[in-house]
Amino acid sequence: MEFSGSAYFGSVTFGGEAEFRRAKLGTAAYFNSTQFIGSASFTFAQFHGKANFVSAHFSGNALFYSAQFSGFTNFQQATFVAGNEEKGGVSFKDCQFEKPTSFRDAGFLTGYPDFDGAVLHQNTAFTAADEYWPTGAPDNPKAARASCAVIRHSLDKQGLPEDQHFFFRREMAFAGRIGNWGQRLPYRLFGAVSEYGYSILKPSLWLLGLWIVPALIYMGYFNWLNELYDGKHGALEGFAISFVSMFNFLGLHRLYFGTEYYQSLNPFVQFLTAGQTVLGVILLFFLGLALRTRFRLR
Repeated sequence: MEFSGSAYFGSVTFGGEAEFRRAKLGTAAYFNSTQFIGSASFTFAQFHGKANFVSAHFSGNALFYSAQFSGFTNFQQATFVAGNEEKGGVSFKDCQFEKPTSFRDAGFLTGYPDFDGAVLHQNTAFTAADEYWPTGAPDNPKAARASCAVIRHSLDKQGLPEDQHFFFRREMAFAGRIGNWGQRLPYRLFGAVSEYGYSILKPSLWLLGLWIVPALIYMGYFNWLNELYDGKHGALEGFAISFVSMFNFLGLHRLYFGTEYYQSLNPFVQFLTAGQTVLGVILLFFLGLALRTRFRLR
């Protein structure tokens, strides 16, 4: 199938399978607002000019693998319903995009597009918003992770850190579904503690809990000591010990309490203060990572 000039299929409805395999489309190809009810195959097609799929709707598989796009390509506001992933889903595998390409406001509703081996132009636009991407756990987390990695890499080259991190978070979430429990655990902890280095609130709340919960334990311990040894410990001493233990690297424990004080504590309490020091450093790292992600120069 060859079109020497422009090919117009705007607002057309293909009720069954649309077969454009190995088609050669000339100066422009217009599929604006086209409805593909069945599978749409553009495998090995050659788009020598503009390729416009603005507001196109793909109800079934959308297969573009090994297609070549020589001109500006526009999938803006297109809608992809992945169809049967075993037969292709939404595939741009091994595609070559030679000019700027737009997937802005394109919705991938039930599955992630396959960009394995695709060569994306450095100016390829994607929309980083939840409503344009699948919700819930994917059937194939490895493929979803690979798709997000390709998109993230493309956005990274464009200097779009917020959009890049949107896909990074999804990439990490899918990584937490791959492998055995030991391989999944670090990713899940990363998400639970800091939303993959994006949330400021989560590590802040964890730090608050790391301060208050041990402080209550220390207060109980000091109250017990006061009953035995005539009240040598202050009412808020537990909160002070908890705070300086979290920020041990600041040297506050030596300034206000001293080594002998710590040596006199119960071994369990000493162990708890050491654990606070380790966890405090980790949580501060995640908090700093989130602050850097949010406020770094764009």
